[in-house]
Amino acid sequence: MFCVAYLSLLWLASPQLKLDLKEDYQKYREHLAKLQFKLLKEHKLAKPEYRQMLLEKFNEELNRIHRHAPISEPGTDAHFRKVWHDGDQLDEDTYDPTLFFQAHDYDNNARLDAHELDTTFENLLDELPAVKSGEDMELRELERTRMRNHVLNRLDENKDGLLSLDEFRVRDPIDDGWMPLQDQQQLPPLEGKTNDSYLLDLVRKNLLEHPGEPISEEIMHDLTGMQANVQEKPVPFQAPPHVDAGHAAPATTTQPPSTIQPTVATEAQAHA
Repeated sequence: MFCVAYLSLLWLASPQLKLDLKEDYQKYREHLAKLQFKLLKEHKLAKPEYRQMLLEKFNEELNRIHRHAPISEPGTDAHFRKVWHDGDQLDEDTYDPTLFFQAHDYDNNARLDAHELDTTFENLLDELPAVKSGEDMELRELERTRMRNHVLNRLDENKDGLLSLDEFRVRDPIDDGWMPLQDQQQLPPLEGKTNDSYLLDLVRKNLLEHPGEPISEEIMHDLTGMQANVQEKPVPFQAPPHVDAGHAAPATTTQPPSTIQPTVATEAQAHA
């Protein structure tokens, strides 16, 4: 059985999350589709008498990754103070924003670039059970991307992708907290239809690469209610009921950048 930590990650994202992740949104959804396909195969291959036990394990893992201390909002004093104390191993009472900036400006060019900013997120990421070291490293990098975009959107006044000392000094003193991707996840139905285009495209691709594979044919039938004729009967993407159709993008579409902080997404599970 593959790692249960990877199993409970399918959800229908809000338009604001698509905007926040920019071009990485498609990569994120493809990643979740792979995990969901593995979950479906695991559940389908299990003997009927073991499926309830498997479902309980999925739920236990989902509860585990949701249990963590509040996360500081990236780009706030609380975030940088945490790095100063936990990452740089310095006394929190001695925290000085200018010294912090200079200490993390590794190439001494008076600018914090993407790599230098990324190093300040390590302590925040290590607090998240779903993406801590040794867990889901792809999801960890996507979470890091969200944090970096958030900081640059808030502090990078001239939009050059770098932070000057003057820009850094206007950091937000108020910590509104951070909603990580793992907290926006919920266990999807393991049986029943779906309109998730990323998952359906992945199952179709697997069927084309492995024609006649019984398990994939069964999954396709469960997800669509149709026989697995992937070329003649494609399943079109449909926006979840709570998402405006004007915001719902197909798998190949990249959404434009946004300075909007993603709100807590409410999952929509589509049923036929």
